[in-house]
Amino acid sequence: MSTGFASWLGLLAVGLAAGIFLTLAAIRAFGTVHRLGKDTAVLQLPLRTSLEVRWLRDPDGLYIYEAEEVLDKITRLSRLLDFQWLLPYAKKYRISYIGLKDSASGYWKPGSLACSTLDFSPQGGYKVFLNPGLSLEETARRLSQELGVELQPAEVHKYLFLHEIGHTSEAGNICFISAAINSALSGGRRTHRRRKELQLLRQQVEKYADQFAVAELLKHRNRRGIP
Repeated sequence: MSTGFASWLGLLAVGLAAGIFLTLAAIRAFGTVHRLGKDTAVLQLPLRTSLEVRWLRDPDGLYIYEAEEVLDKITRLSRLLDFQWLLPYAKKYRISYIGLKDSASGYWKPGSLACSTLDFSPQGGYKVFLNPGLSLEETARRLSQELGVELQPAEVHKYLFLHEIGHTSEAGNICFISAAINSALSGGRRTHRRRKELQLLRQQVEKYADQFAVAELLKHRNRRGIP
């Protein structure tokens, strides 16, 4: 190998190493990582550049920091609902996320019990949000009067979770998507007729959700031998 060619290879290696070093330094200094899911992240770089990154995992392994975070969230949710009871419903009706803060504002307004939204992440489905600060006795009394079915304080969050599932098309509520689309398309410019149509749609959505939740709750009671 000639001396000139060896020198050229040496310079090329140094240049590549310097380029890699500078690139990594720039990413570290200016890049921002946004997690999209457990196996996917987006690396946001300067000049409006982004890079989606996926990584392979050992299916038998578990990151400790993730385990601690998940266990903490399960503990908090379990104060409201039996997590083992919740999971089959979540899988069957495509509930992808359960949160404890209002989806729109991050805090619960007086009188707000629960809410749900479409999940626009790649996995899709629905997000359900439950208010952890409710007075269970007062809420059970209020719901019992509205539904005509006696609700126990311990059943409040169970009923609310089922009610939010009852909004979904997976549960057979064909009016939910129509109401959401019509509300979004009409914006703030709604005629009297449009407002009445939306009000009727929402009433149908809520009526179906109530019926679904009560029916499922009664099934659960029967399985446990509770009248």
